[in-house]
Amino acid sequence: MMTKYPEPIEIPDNIGSLSKEELSEYEESLMVYRDLKGVIDTYFEEGKADKAVEIAKAMKDEGEPIEKISRYTGLSKEEIEKL
Repeated sequence: MMTKYPEPIEIPDNIGSLSKEELSEYEESLMVYRDLKGVIDTYFEEGKADKAVEIAKAMKDEGEPIEKISRYTGLSKEEIEKL
């Protein structure tokens, strides 16, 4: 599933042609876009990390070697040993 973000207002090639009101609207839309993208990206990364820990725990419970768990999940040996 591809994440969709609200797009900032399109800006013309010549930013100097915008009125103060248009420039203000553009800057605000850009800030909102960046804020939302940051929140969504952070949430996605945290979810991936949680899933990696979940998978590592299951693999460790099944007796898989730590090196293999690390290779499959991207977690360090130290992180896996703490599980």
